[in-house]
Amino acid sequence: MKFLFTLVMFALTNFVFSQTIYITSVSVDTMCNKGFFQINYQANGSFSTGNVFYAELSDENGSFTNAISISYTSSSMTGMVGNWIILDGLPAGSGYRIRMVSSDPTILGNDNGSDLTLFYPEVNMSVAPNLMTATSTLPTTQYQWLECSHFVIPGETNQSFGNGTSGTDYAIEITQFGCVDTSDCHTFIQSNSIDEWRESVSVGPNPTDGVVEVDLGKIGALKYLFLYNLKGELIQKIDDVQDQLFSFRIESEAGAYFLKLIDYESNVYDFKLLKK
Repeated sequence: MKFLFTLVMFALTNFVFSQTIYITSVSVDTMCNKGFFQINYQANGSFSTGNVFYAELSDENGSFTNAISISYTSSSMTGMVGNWIILDGLPAGSGYRIRMVSSDPTILGNDNGSDLTLFYPEVNMSVAPNLMTATSTLPTTQYQWLECSHFVIPGETNQSFGNGTSGTDYAIEITQFGCVDTSDCHTFIQSNSIDEWRESVSVGPNPTDGVVEVDLGKIGALKYLFLYNLKGELIQKIDDVQDQLFSFRIESEAGAYFLKLIDYESNVYDFKLLKK
């Protein structure tokens, strides 16, 4: 009986400790905050038919104390995990590691053996009359301009774009270290369009008893409204005006004031007001 017990314990111990998992390759050295990558692993020993292999990501210092699962596969044998993986919210860094973990039995594999970088593309643009410019400063950046319906504009692969149609929305897609991201959409403005937009804005009455009526005309919306006195001191500020027609009251004493309107394309419209 003692021999049988020993034999059973040996078999169980051999079963539990004979399983190993290790990563044979990771398809990328630089992980994008959004992107596809593939992890190949080797599984040795017997795993349950209901087993699940998980790929776990360390923190930026290589610690698995608070590891997160980034992909998985239901399997009992050697294979691959990979998917479109979103890592937004994690800090950028160059010390990440990946390991494989099994569920039945629970086995923690060694990490992939080398540091991985998590990279966030820098996508932004500045907008000026007749010109849009991507503001990335990395020399390896690749550019592709898009209409805001995200149709590619053939041949428009420079950092700046000046062939837009006034009033049409455009975006810039950039590729940095294999990672792709797309900017917000912005409206292309021709210089003569700004003059037309300025002429469409009305502010009054002027002079005023205090209440100022504003019609934004073709501007449509404002990012900021600033009111200054003649000393250049800021008297009032209004953010995010979404109504074409709106009013505000000059709360300060009678006198002359400068009104500055700034739209969402950073165009500035200046007016002078007199409060009686």
